[in-house]
Amino acid sequence: GHGGHAEAGLEPAKKFLQTLTSPTRFTERVGEGVELHMRHLSVESDRSIRRLMADMKHITMQELACIVMADQSGRHPFGLPVLQMPETMQHILDVAKEGKFEPILKGRHLVAIGLKPSPKFSEILGRAKELQINGDIVDLESAMSWLKEELK
Repeated sequence: GHGGHAEAGLEPAKKFLQTLTSPTRFTERVGEGVELHMRHLSVESDRSIRRLMADMKHITMQELACIVMADQSGRHPFGLPVLQMPETMQHILDVAKEGKFEPILKGRHLVAIGLKPSPKFSEILGRAKELQINGDIVDLESAMSWLKEELK
């Protein structure tokens, strides 16, 4: 969305970072920040905040907020930039708090109820993650009751 602005910035940012011969981890973090820095504008619900959190692999929500503020302050060609947190990003920070998406249902929970580790684990855990993002799984209790239904 947003006229391809975030997408358009990704390649030049990556190319620039490669000229610095920066470590991959740094490149991944900057790339993710550039890629996600407009997402706060399309957040409509706690569900979309959980989706954003789940999409963040390399940076924290605080780091994303800094990128958003830097991006906003760079839009003032005349006069001094105003470092102000957009309301949308502030709302995300308030909801996300610690800012890391943590799957509730984990492999150890499947093992604990007697399942043998298998390729099916990632399928089950993937579905549970989606349900958690959607808000259908909110704690271990709801995760386990979903799992029991799922395995019937």
